[in-house]
Amino acid sequence: MNTDMRFTQDGFVHIVDDDVSFANSIARMLWMTGIPVRCHESVAQYLAGDVSGPGCLLLDICLPGSSGFELYETLMSQHPRRPVIFLTGVDDVNLSVAAMRSGAVDFLLKPVEMPQLLASVRRALAIDLAQRIEQQRMADARSRLGMLSRIEIEVFRGVARGQRGKQVAHDLRLSTRTIKFHRERLMRKLQASSVADLVHLHRVLQQDEEARRQRSSQKRTWHASRLAHRWLLPSESGSPKRASWA
Repeated sequence: MNTDMRFTQDGFVHIVDDDVSFANSIARMLWMTGIPVRCHESVAQYLAGDVSGPGCLLLDICLPGSSGFELYETLMSQHPRRPVIFLTGVDDVNLSVAAMRSGAVDFLLKPVEMPQLLASVRRALAIDLAQRIEQQRMADARSRLGMLSRIEIEVFRGVARGQRGKQVAHDLRLSTRTIKFHRERLMRKLQASSVADLVHLHRVLQQDEEARRQRSSQKRTWHASRLAHRWLLPSESGSPKRASWA
């Protein structure tokens, strides 16, 4: 079953849970608050659908075929990473901690109180929107940087670090007149009206690199925790045991 409840607002909540009754119940409650929902009974069904747009994921762990673990690890390699809220009957403190440390928005246990779930969903959708805006901003910035020559990139780095023209000229073994010429050219290419704009752009790029390193660290943390606590995937141990819940 693939339930598609369309609204004019952006951002779908994708529910991946093989308990159709439970998933539909959650979908109806979210629908009543104006949040669009799509339900998927398996990882395969989710991946086969149109999931490229904005939104977040409500993910169970115990699923037929590929587990929620496997989908989560796949999503961790994507950028922007789709925000994930684990909604499961698997009550494991270590797993919960590892999921949060590796970047999950929340780790909720079934049955869940609607206000708590709704708060997590809204936070996840806000994160997704912010990520997409940032991704577009970085794409625009990198596109403009791609127009710079090698020497212009070096001048940009020097100026953005706060170096004066004479210092940049000394480091690059060029005349101050040449540095001024390249600085004016790169500012036009980067659509920067002042040195402050160059400093800001340089800081944004540094923040993006730091975010990339953080995502890599989160992924390593998740893998290390999964191995340490022996959270086996279906391909390793057969279908995982579903935790009981009322």
